[in-house]
Amino acid sequence: MEKTYRLKKEKKKKKIKSCNLKKIDGYIFTPKNKIKYPGITVTKFKAVNPEIIEKLLKKKVKKKLEVYLQYLFYLLNESNDEPGATDMVLDDLARYQQMVKNCYQKYLGEQYISELEKQIEYIKFCAKQREQELYQMRYMEQMETERKRGR
Repeated sequence: MEKTYRLKKEKKKKKIKSCNLKKIDGYIFTPKNKIKYPGITVTKFKAVNPEIIEKLLKKKVKKKLEVYLQYLFYLLNESNDEPGATDMVLDDLARYQQMVKNCYQKYLGEQYISELEKQIEYIKFCAKQREQELYQMRYMEQMETERKRGR
């Protein structure tokens, strides 16, 4: 049987109480801190405080959204990208949006989820508009080269 402990701060005294973490509702994640402390090994961390959970998840969602944005900008600014690459990224972004909505909705709240959906829809709109502009530019370049060959 594995012992679990919960750290709780009570005024100036610090006590460690054992408890069953399965009964407590919270968000479980693995810490990214790779510093080894003597005698302590942390493989899972369960955040119970709603404000901490909300901050952690907002930070996680923001980082992932920025990764998608940078990849989209890279694909849209490259002149020789594959035709379906942006569609793949947009589909993956829609899948991520649905995952955030399904998994994190009880922690983040309706207002944040709706704002996130609006941001993602705007990103999709801008990406599709930019892709159309690139397609038109390529078409015009192709027509210009054909016209030059014809002369």
